[in-house]
Amino acid sequence: MPTSGNHLLIPRNLNGYVLAGAASLNWDDSTPLEYWEGMVLDGAPARVTGLNLPEKGLSARIPRPLSELDRLAVLRHHRNRLTGAIPSELEQLADLRELGRSPTS
Repeated sequence: MPTSGNHLLIPRNLNGYVLAGAASLNWDDSTPLEYWEGMVLDGAPARVTGLNLPEKGLSARIPRPLSELDRLAVLRHHRNRLTGAIPSELEQLADLRELGRSPTS
C-alpha cells in the first residue's frame, strides 16, 4: 500500500488516466507533496486523506488509481468536466466519507 501520494503522478500522466483540460496543478517531483495543490495530508508518516480539486478545469475520467490512496476520506471535484462513473474501488475505501461532484452531494 502506498505511504504517500507520489503515485498521483501516474493518474495525471499515464495513458488512459490523464486529468487534462485547463488544469494547472503543481503535482510534480520538484514540488514537495505537502505543497501539492488540493492535497490534504495527515499522520506520521504523512498519508493523503483528502483531495480538494473544485473548479480546476479538470476533464477526463476519475482515475481508478486514486483508490490506492487507502486513507482517502474526502474527494471534492465539483465544477470540473469529469466524465464516466466513479470507480467502484474508490467508493469502497474504508475511510471515504465525502465523494462528490458538488458541495452538497
